[in-house]
Amino acid sequence: MSMPVMTNSATQGPWTIIANAYAGRGRARQAVERCSVALGKAGIETNVLWSHAVGQSTEAAKQALADDTTTIVIAGGDGTINEVLQAPIPAEVPIGFLPSGSGNDLCRAVGIPTGPEAIDILLAGHSRRIDLVGCGERRFVTVAAVGLDAEVSEAKLTGRVRLPGTIGYVWTTLKTLATYRPRPLRLEGDFGRIESSCWLVATANTASYGGGIQIAPDAQPTDGLLDIIIVDGSMSRLSIMRLLPRALRGRHIGNAAVRVERTSWLRVESLDGVGQVLHADGERLAHTPAMLQVIPEALTVLAPRPLDP
Repeated sequence: MSMPVMTNSATQGPWTIIANAYAGRGRARQAVERCSVALGKAGIETNVLWSHAVGQSTEAAKQALADDTTTIVIAGGDGTINEVLQAPIPAEVPIGFLPSGSGNDLCRAVGIPTGPEAIDILLAGHSRRIDLVGCGERRFVTVAAVGLDAEVSEAKLTGRVRLPGTIGYVWTTLKTLATYRPRPLRLEGDFGRIESSCWLVATANTASYGGGIQIAPDAQPTDGLLDIIIVDGSMSRLSIMRLLPRALRGRHIGNAAVRVERTSWLRVESLDGVGQVLHADGERLAHTPAMLQVIPEALTVLAPRPLDP
């Protein structure tokens, strides 16, 4: 492994690694061990904080900031990243990644590979600013969804389905599809107002979720906009099943029942009087009615290449 000279201001103080002890069936522990050794050889003081339960990564991030850490490295997946973001993390503190989860969609969006190459990126010290999305007091960075996809995430989060990554997403979607019914929603944004029955509405800051599902292939986390993907409720279950494999590669865009809008904010409201859950980064985000707003350039990440739109 090469050891590039660090040029980023993040090198001027202690680093904190926040690690999910259960991520990747042990991959996180191996990645943390390799990273700690590499950072030590580069003369960087490192503190490792392990998360063993829901919410501990948020508390670890708060502790790291209180201890004046200059860089936070997250060893885990999108769920661990989401927890850390709730600290919240100021833009002045760069975040690096050791992708160790089942999805790793944010790392995919900013070009972070799995394996030892991720450590090389940390050592290179090149930073980029990307957008966050706010919803009340919470933050997310990849995709939020309401409707079918939120029910799929709920099933995975509650342990009803334990298959990882894309396989788990597809299997859980097919299982949920058997009983789920489209719900009427009101959507408001820069595009105006839409009132429609929807299978799902995805609010995308990055292109993929669910371990690589290209739900919004043109979404960029640097353009100050959200890509809103709306799947109309008029589609039959059979049509949804046929659409699913196309969505794996972003080929659902262009279907007559799939609408795409771009906006800097989105308000989602249920029209049937029953609140719906929104999920983001694999975690519960909010219930309708909900307001989502882009926070431009709010997060600094250590990334290997420019992320300009």
